[in-house]
Amino acid sequence: MPNTSPDKNSTYEERWNWLEQQLDSTTINALYRVAYRILQNPQDAQDVLQESFIRGALNCWQLKDDSSFFAWMYTIVRREANHYKAKPSLRMLVEALREQTGRLYSATNPEKLIVNAELHQQLAREVERLKSPEREIVHLKATTDMNLLQIAQRLGLNYHTTRSKYTRTLKLLQKRLLEDKRHEES
Repeated sequence: MPNTSPDKNSTYEERWNWLEQQLDSTTINALYRVAYRILQNPQDAQDVLQESFIRGALNCWQLKDDSSFFAWMYTIVRREANHYKAKPSLRMLVEALREQTGRLYSATNPEKLIVNAELHQQLAREVERLKSPEREIVHLKATTDMNLLQIAQRLGLNYHTTRSKYTRTLKLLQKRLLEDKRHEES
Protein backbone atom coordinates (compact mmCIF):
# COMPACT_ATOMS: atom_id res chain seq x y z
CA MET A 1 0.00 0.00 0.00
CA PRO A 2 1.50 3.39 -0.94
CA ASN A 3 2.20 5.98 1.69
CA THR A 4 -0.39 8.77 1.77
CA SER A 5 0.81 10.47 4.96
CA PRO A 6 1.77 14.14 4.73
CA ASP A 7 5.38 15.02 4.02
CA LYS A 8 7.80 16.79 6.33
CA ASN A 9 6.86 20.24 4.97
CA SER A 10 3.12 19.86 5.50
CA THR A 11 1.24 22.04 7.98
CA TYR A 12 0.15 20.77 11.35
CA GLU A 13 -3.47 21.06 10.21
CA GLU A 14 -2.79 18.78 7.22
CA ARG A 15 -1.06 16.28 9.48
CA TRP A 16 -3.88 16.37 12.03
CA ASN A 17 -6.53 15.88 9.30
CA TRP A 18 -4.60 12.90 7.95
CA LEU A 19 -4.35 11.36 11.43
CA GLU A 20 -8.09 11.82 12.03
CA GLN A 21 -8.79 10.00 8.76
CA GLN A 22 -6.66 7.05 9.91
CA LEU A 23 -8.35 6.75 13.29
CA ASP A 24 -11.61 4.88 13.56
CA SER A 25 -13.42 3.92 16.76
CA THR A 26 -11.95 0.40 16.73
CA THR A 27 -8.39 1.73 16.47
CA ILE A 28 -8.97 4.38 19.14
CA ASN A 29 -10.46 1.80 21.52
CA ALA A 30 -7.58 -0.61 20.92
CA LEU A 31 -5.01 2.14 21.57
CA TYR A 32 -6.89 3.22 24.71
CA ARG A 33 -6.77 -0.36 25.99
CA VAL A 34 -2.99 -0.40 25.47
CA ALA A 35 -2.60 2.76 27.58
CA TYR A 36 -5.08 1.55 30.20
CA ARG A 37 -3.37 -1.84 30.52
CA ILE A 38 -0.10 -0.08 31.35
CA LEU A 39 -1.46 2.71 33.57
CA GLN A 40 -4.53 1.09 35.19
CA ASN A 41 -6.22 4.50 35.38
CA PRO A 42 -8.83 5.74 32.89
CA GLN A 43 -7.92 9.43 33.18
CA ASP A 44 -4.21 8.73 32.78
CA ALA A 45 -4.95 6.50 29.78
CA GLN A 46 -7.00 9.32 28.19
CA ASP A 47 -4.17 11.82 28.80
CA VAL A 48 -1.62 9.47 27.24
CA LEU A 49 -3.88 8.83 24.28
CA GLN A 50 -4.26 12.58 23.69
CA GLU A 51 -0.50 13.14 23.90
CA SER A 52 0.06 10.16 21.59
CA PHE A 53 -2.29 11.57 18.98
CA ILE A 54 -0.47 14.89 19.12
CA ARG A 55 2.87 13.12 18.76
CA GLY A 56 1.45 11.05 15.90
CA ALA A 57 0.21 14.16 14.08
CA LEU A 58 3.53 15.92 14.56
CA ASN A 59 5.56 12.97 13.31
CA CYS A 60 3.28 11.32 10.74
CA TRP A 61 5.65 12.23 7.92
CA GLN A 62 8.03 9.60 9.36
CA LEU A 63 5.56 6.76 8.71
CA LYS A 64 6.95 4.78 5.77
CA ASP A 65 3.90 2.68 4.93
CA ASP A 66 0.26 3.41 5.80
CA SER A 67 -0.43 -0.28 6.31
CA SER A 68 1.74 -0.15 9.45
CA PHE A 69 -0.24 2.77 10.95
CA PHE A 70 -1.65 0.77 13.86
CA ALA A 71 1.72 -0.72 14.80
CA TRP A 72 3.28 2.73 14.58
CA MET A 73 0.60 4.30 16.83
CA TYR A 74 0.75 1.31 19.17
CA THR A 75 4.46 2.00 19.67
CA ILE A 76 3.81 5.69 20.32
CA VAL A 77 1.05 4.95 22.86
CA ARG A 78 3.15 2.29 24.61
CA ARG A 79 6.14 4.65 24.90
CA GLU A 80 4.02 7.55 26.12
CA ALA A 81 2.28 5.34 28.69
CA ASN A 82 5.54 3.91 30.00
CA HIS A 83 7.05 7.39 30.19
CA TYR A 84 3.96 8.64 32.04
CA LYS A 85 4.04 5.67 34.42
CA ALA A 86 7.74 6.12 35.16
CA LYS A 87 7.05 9.59 36.55
CA PRO A 88 4.37 9.07 39.21
CA SER A 89 5.83 11.71 41.47
CA LEU A 90 5.59 14.25 38.65
CA ARG A 91 1.98 13.20 38.10
CA MET A 92 1.31 13.78 41.79
CA LEU A 93 2.94 17.20 41.53
CA VAL A 94 0.69 18.10 38.60
CA GLU A 95 -2.33 17.03 40.65
CA ALA A 96 -1.11 19.20 43.51
CA LEU A 97 -0.71 22.13 41.14
CA ARG A 98 -4.25 21.60 39.92
CA GLU A 99 -5.51 21.33 43.48
CA GLN A 100 -3.68 24.55 44.31
CA THR A 101 -5.78 26.34 41.72
CA GLY A 102 -8.95 24.84 43.15
CA ARG A 103 -9.76 23.10 39.87
CA LEU A 104 -9.71 19.58 41.29
CA TYR A 105 -9.79 20.33 45.01
CA SER A 106 -11.97 17.89 46.91
CA ALA A 107 -10.47 16.68 50.18
CA THR A 108 -12.67 15.60 53.07
CA ASN A 109 -9.99 14.38 55.46
CA PRO A 110 -8.92 17.32 57.74
CA GLU A 111 -5.37 15.96 57.92
CA LYS A 112 -5.19 15.89 54.13
CA LEU A 113 -6.53 19.45 54.01
CA ILE A 114 -3.64 20.65 56.22
CA VAL A 115 -1.02 18.79 54.18
CA ASN A 116 -2.54 20.06 50.94
CA ALA A 117 -2.66 23.62 52.26
CA GLU A 118 1.03 23.50 53.18
CA LEU A 119 1.94 21.95 49.85
CA HIS A 120 -0.17 24.53 48.03
CA GLN A 121 1.60 27.39 49.80
CA GLN A 122 5.01 25.95 48.97
CA LEU A 123 3.98 25.35 45.38
CA ALA A 124 2.62 28.87 45.03
CA ARG A 125 5.94 30.30 46.27
CA GLU A 126 7.97 28.05 43.98
CA VAL A 127 5.81 28.75 40.92
CA GLU A 128 6.17 32.50 41.51
CA ARG A 129 9.97 32.05 41.57
CA LEU A 130 9.92 30.54 38.08
CA LYS A 131 11.05 32.61 35.14
CA SER A 132 9.00 33.24 32.04
CA PRO A 133 7.89 31.25 29.98
CA GLU A 134 8.15 28.32 32.40
CA ARG A 135 5.83 30.06 34.90
CA GLU A 136 3.21 30.64 32.18
CA ILE A 137 3.46 27.07 30.89
CA VAL A 138 2.94 25.57 34.36
CA HIS A 139 0.19 28.06 35.18
CA LEU A 140 -1.73 27.39 31.94
CA LYS A 141 -1.36 23.62 32.27
CA ALA A 142 -2.57 23.70 35.88
CA THR A 143 -5.41 26.19 35.49
CA THR A 144 -6.87 25.37 32.08
CA ASP A 145 -7.86 22.34 30.07
CA MET A 146 -5.31 23.27 27.41
CA ASN A 147 -2.89 20.60 26.24
CA LEU A 148 0.78 21.37 25.66
CA LEU A 149 0.28 21.93 21.94
CA GLN A 150 -2.37 24.58 22.62
CA ILE A 151 -0.17 26.19 25.26
CA ALA A 152 2.76 26.26 22.83
CA GLN A 153 0.62 27.93 20.19
CA ARG A 154 -0.76 30.46 22.67
CA LEU A 155 2.73 31.39 23.89
CA GLY A 156 4.23 31.31 20.40
CA LEU A 157 6.62 28.47 21.26
CA ASN A 158 7.59 25.22 19.57
CA TYR A 159 5.63 22.20 20.91
CA HIS A 160 8.77 20.21 21.76
CA THR A 161 10.31 23.21 23.53
CA THR A 162 7.13 23.69 25.54
CA ARG A 163 6.97 20.01 26.48
CA SER A 164 10.62 19.88 27.57
CA LYS A 165 10.30 23.14 29.53
CA TYR A 166 7.19 21.80 31.25
CA THR A 167 8.86 18.50 32.18
CA ARG A 168 12.06 20.20 33.37
CA THR A 169 10.06 22.72 35.38
CA LEU A 170 8.07 19.98 37.11
CA LYS A 171 11.32 18.23 38.00
CA LEU A 172 12.74 21.51 39.31
CA LEU A 173 9.62 22.13 41.42
CA GLN A 174 9.80 18.59 42.73
CA LYS A 175 13.46 19.03 43.65
CA ARG A 176 12.79 22.33 45.41
CA LEU A 177 9.90 20.90 47.39
CA LEU A 178 12.02 17.92 48.46
CA GLU A 179 14.82 20.27 49.53
CA ASP A 180 12.36 22.38 51.54
CA LYS A 181 11.08 19.23 53.23
CA ARG A 182 14.61 18.10 54.10
CA HIS A 183 15.43 21.52 55.57
CA GLU A 184 12.28 21.40 57.70
CA GLU A 185 13.14 17.92 58.98
CA SER A 186 16.70 18.82 59.99
